[in-house]
Amino acid sequence: MKILVIRFSSLGDIVLSTPVPRLLKEKFPKSEIHFITKKAYSSIYYNNKNINKVINFNNNLYEITKKLKNENYDLIVDLHNNLRSKFIKFFLMKPSITYNKQFLKRWLYTNFKILLKINHIVDSNISTLSSLGIKNDGKGLDFYLNKNELKKIRKIPINFGNYSSLII
Repeated sequence: MKILVIRFSSLGDIVLSTPVPRLLKEKFPKSEIHFITKKAYSSIYYNNKNINKVINFNNNLYEITKKLKNENYDLIVDLHNNLRSKFIKFFLMKPSITYNKQFLKRWLYTNFKILLKINHIVDSNISTLSSLGIKNDGKGLDFYLNKNELKKIRKIPINFGNYSSLII
C-alpha cells in the first residue's frame, strides 16, 4: 500500500501530526508512506523512520499534482483539509480520509466563548485514521534526529540554562 499524508503547515501542526505515520506503519507494516509539507517544515520528517519520502510543497499546485500523479497512491490522508489539499485529492482521484477541523465548535468558542468539547489536534489527527481501525497507541509525538544532530546535543553541558534535567 502506498500512502500520501498531507499537512502543509504550520510548524506546531506538523509536529503534532507525527503519530500518524507511526500508526499507519504499525497497521500497514509493508506500506510506503510519503509526507507532503512546505519546505520550511520538511526537516521535521527527514529522519522519521516511518516515512519513506518527504515531498516539499512550493505552493505550485499544478506542478505538485503532476508529480504526485506519477506516484499512484492507494490512499491519501489529508491532515490539512483546505482548498489546496482538496484540489490534490480531487486531481489524484484516490480514496482519501480527511481531518475534521471541528470548525463550528472552534468558531463558537472563539467568537462567543461557548465551551464545547474540542479534541486536541493530536487526537483529531489520529481520529482521522479511525475508519482504518487505527486508535491512539499512547506513545505521544515522534522526533527523530540524525547522528550529527545527536552529537551536537550531547555536547551541550548537562547544567546548561534551565535544562539541568536534560538527559540524552
